Amino acid sequence: MVWEGKGVVATGRKLIGATNPLASELGTIHGGLASNVLSIDLAIHDHGFLQEDEIPRVGMRFDQLQMAQDFYVTYAKKAGFATKIRTTTFDKITKAPVNQAIHCNRDEIHESRVKAPMRKNTISAAGCKARIYVKFDKDVQDWVLFKVNLMHSHPCSPRKAVHYHEYRKLTMHAKCVIEDNDEAEIRPNKTFLALSNEAGGPSNLGFSEKDLKNYITARLRTSNVNADVREMMSYFMRMKDINPNFFYAVKLDEDCKFKSAVWVDARCRASYEYYGDVVSIDSTHGLPFVSFVGVNHHGKSTLLGCAVLGNEEITSYEWVFSQWGEFWAAIRSTQRSESMHAFYGGYLHSKTSLVQFVHEYDNVLGVKEQRELEDDAADSRVVIPCATTSPMQTLFIGVIFIR
Repeated sequence: MVWEGKGVVATGRKLIGATNPLASELGTIHGGLASNVLSIDLAIHDHGFLQEDEIPRVGMRFDQLQMAQDFYVTYAKKAGFATKIRTTTFDKITKAPVNQAIHCNRDEIHESRVKAPMRKNTISAAGCKARIYVKFDKDVQDWVLFKVNLMHSHPCSPRKAVHYHEYRKLTMHAKCVIEDNDEAEIRPNKTFLALSNEAGGPSNLGFSEKDLKNYITARLRTSNVNADVREMMSYFMRMKDINPNFFYAVKLDEDCKFKSAVWVDARCRASYEYYGDVVSIDSTHGLPFVSFVGVNHHGKSTLLGCAVLGNEEITSYEWVFSQWGEFWAAIRSTQRSESMHAFYGGYLHSKTSLVQFVHEYDNVLGVKEQRELEDDAADSRVVIPCATTSPMQTLFIGVIFIR
């Protein structure tokens, strides 16, 4: 069905003797299906379960653009499809939106170079023409629907739409239960089972177990960032009080939120004096941090400093290098970063918090320092044979390698 301008034009086809299994579920199938599926005669979507004012039509007015968007999304959920904003036009002077097109999210046309029998991935694009157009009426100062198309080229299922990721949402009650259970170290699957039993089954929840787990990892973990930053700053200040040679710098944004940090332990400063001829910059560990690495007298990697990045943008790296440049001498780059995965192995992972990271960093330094002492002890009991018969090499071999 298409409504355009002030006139109403209704065209479509109705199912006649349909044997397709989709027909029994939907009752109607919208135009645009392949000819080998069904021969059909009208395709107006069944709106019997909707009130008249819930169905989009030309001339509908809304005080704000967001209200028009919410209206169409609500209709789409009840009708059995999902939406997306396709285009938005802005005023050249005020930069305010003046019109917008909201489409069915299966509006694209997919052209694959892979033959159908060989194709492994599913295709959601169906070339659907269902959409609405809304524009700003300057005279009335509100938004009006000036074109509506309710015809779909694919089946729509209100029963299945509630499971689309666009419509899955955690309620405030569910979030509170998830947070409480997570603090009590109750497993996510047990929490999901309890919530589904409370709602009368998983289908009545409005979200999946995966959504619950994503909330725990993405929301609850990131909500502790501010506390982590405060504790990290306290740690830096304590270390500075203990040893004035401890160096740190922290970058904040306009809202005083953490962006990046760089710090150098007193042991790292001492190591740099001996092993800072060549410094490797490694940022490939999988965490948003940069490590400054040198090579000690045993030919092994030694940590010279570390930085945590708020993101991987160029500006973050520029700030880190500026802080490092102020603290140390010039750096020459090399390619020794491949060993840093082993350097941090067993200490860090993708879910390590800021505070855990800083403390584990200190633990790593302690372990590596102990291993260096063990290497020194082992080397003190052996002599590296001379490669030549030069008396000069024989004379200084002990001084060169033992030191």
